[in-house]
Amino acid sequence: AVKSGKVAAAALDVFSEEPVTLDNPLLKLENVVVTPHIAASTNEAQTKVAFQIADQIIEWKKSGQLTGAVNASAVELAQAPEVKSYLVLSEKLGSMIAQLASEKPKQLTIWVSGDFLRKFSEVVTAAVLKGFLDIAHEGEINYINAHAMASDIGVDVEQRYEKENPDYNNLIRVELETEKGKRMIGGTVFGEKELRVVMVDKFLCEFKPEGNILVYNNVDKPGVIASVSMALLKRNINIANLALSRDEAKKEAVTVITLDEGINPEILADIEKVDGVFSPRLMNI
Repeated sequence: AVKSGKVAAAALDVFSEEPVTLDNPLLKLENVVVTPHIAASTNEAQTKVAFQIADQIIEWKKSGQLTGAVNASAVELAQAPEVKSYLVLSEKLGSMIAQLASEKPKQLTIWVSGDFLRKFSEVVTAAVLKGFLDIAHEGEINYINAHAMASDIGVDVEQRYEKENPDYNNLIRVELETEKGKRMIGGTVFGEKELRVVMVDKFLCEFKPEGNILVYNNVDKPGVIASVSMALLKRNINIANLALSRDEAKKEAVTVITLDEGINPEILADIEKVDGVFSPRLMNI
């Protein structure tokens, strides 16, 4: 373009191959000015860059404002006091969905509803991913690298917004697709700090996302809860809280039991043997 006159002149300091060799045709054009590609490699430039970065970090610590960070918008959004409880919830939901599914994950979809959460959807997604990857991936996970880490293990991430839920002003739903199906968990915050899970798969079921939580699907019939309770009683494991929900039409139910302590794989196997119990999972939150 320069040689034909379409571009009148050019000044370049970056080339496709560096260092530039003498046979580069650009060096032979009178209307091209070239300079060495030194970037910030002089002592003076490096000193100024160091001062600038230090000033940016100080400003971030003082005001929460990030200047010049091209990949840290989620971190900046996370500084807003009004969203902090939802970020704690999001990390817990991510952790729980990872523990609910035992098969290889394929796609993670994060749904947010409500005008308030919509403006924080990016950082909510980052928080869900952090919670999920803390379980599903080894290594240091944070809000900045979470998307890249999910991609590394082959998990597609999708962020979606849905209209306000009729039951909850602000709701976060996390759906995980695996090789054998889908699992879903949803939660909200009551007041300022009361975190609640309110959905497990297709069931409306409310409980606090904390501690050792046993979750299983079961046939909706008498005696199932009693049999599970007996399996726990034999090991002297106390039930702190119990929540359940059912689909009357299909005679299906989900049961969520918060325990005072964790249970080992042997106890979990005994619970799975209870007639009518399917896919028991223990979540440590």
